[in-house]
Amino acid sequence: LEILFVYEKTADGFKIHISIDGKFGSGLYEDVGRHGYYSMEDDFKECLEDYANDLNSIIKEEISRR
Repeated sequence: LEILFVYEKTADGFKIHISIDGKFGSGLYEDVGRHGYYSMEDDFKECLEDYANDLNSIIKEEISRR
């Protein structure tokens, strides 16, 4: 998983944007190389979106506590 976090300060507080790029393959990166992995987007798009939303909520909650 490659996760990109963007924190944006707003007049009302802040926004967190999370983008997740998931890939899977049949072995370790060093064995199959960069082109040996396939995007999770086709079969697992909803799972990746749910994971990003859940992670976003957790991060917002933790930041708000401070």
